Amino acid sequence: GGAVSGNAGAGGHGVCEFVDAVKAVDSSGEIRTFKRGEFEYGYRYCSLKGVIIVSLTMTFRKAQDDDADKREEFLSKRKNQPLESRSAGCTFKNPEGISAGKLLDECGCKGLTVGNAKVSEKHANFLIISNNNEITASSDILNLAELCREIVFERTGICLQLEIKILAPCFFV
Repeated sequence: GGAVSGNAGAGGHGVCEFVDAVKAVDSSGEIRTFKRGEFEYGYRYCSLKGVIIVSLTMTFRKAQDDDADKREEFLSKRKNQPLESRSAGCTFKNPEGISAGKLLDECGCKGLTVGNAKVSEKHANFLIISNNNEITASSDILNLAELCREIVFERTGICLQLEIKILAPCFFV
């Protein structure tokens, strides 16, 4: 459900391109089905808001011989991601024409920590858990994300937008 609601993807494509139908529970508890064309999507966006996605159907096409280069490029990019550490994936959306990870790296955010959260040394758009995969408060991640946003804005004038979704309110001390 999260992959659909945020239209997760890579290489200019998102999962919503392949969704035929989504079954979801709305705020009144009613189960509804949304078919392709009944919801909109774009970069890290899907118009299905206020519902809980419980199932979906997708159609994929069989890979072609000329897709091998795309697959290798994708796998090569994944080698630069901190998959050995716990994270929510990329934290920020890419601003138009530039990689959020590159911005964060150029602004000196790699290795920055707040509590038990750390900006990955491998890929700056990944906020990871820095203490043996245990975290004492989700506020560490959120505070680190805000610090990174402030640093990038001060140095570039670009305001990074969160790619991750915050599902519950957090209270900071």
